[in-house]
Amino acid sequence: MAVCFGHQIVGRAYGETAERNPLGWEVSVPSVTLSETGKRVFGCDSLALHQMHRDVVRRYPASVKKLGHSDRCEVQGIYVTNRVMTLQGHPEYDAAIACELLERRRGSVLDEATYPDGIDRAHHPHDGVLVGTAFLWFLIKE
Repeated sequence: MAVCFGHQIVGRAYGETAERNPLGWEVSVPSVTLSETGKRVFGCDSLALHQMHRDVVRRYPASVKKLGHSDRCEVQGIYVTNRVMTLQGHPEYDAAIACELLERRRGSVLDEATYPDGIDRAHHPHDGVLVGTAFLWFLIKE
């Protein structure tokens, strides 16, 4: 299992590289639309999941199952039965962590247009506990 940078490393291991997203940063809590596999794994149609990344795996590797996508990131999760489960997002983040990172990155690596939108959405409800449960289920049952 892997999240964020680990997700990108797994993408590379399956033959796709991570690169700067031409759409820019994805921050705070956007909606992730789940694939059929993602719906089965998480038991819902979409996830609200904290994000904090500018690099993305641009394409799904051919040998994996897709977990989902967002408006800014096509490859939100990689799944291989009994082997691999990754997410681009951060199920371990909460609003306090997201706000701290937004503040620290404001004006340096994070552009001024992204900051206010990120702060506005940092406190939105998110599915970190649901994802944590799915991760545990994967470890126990897969």
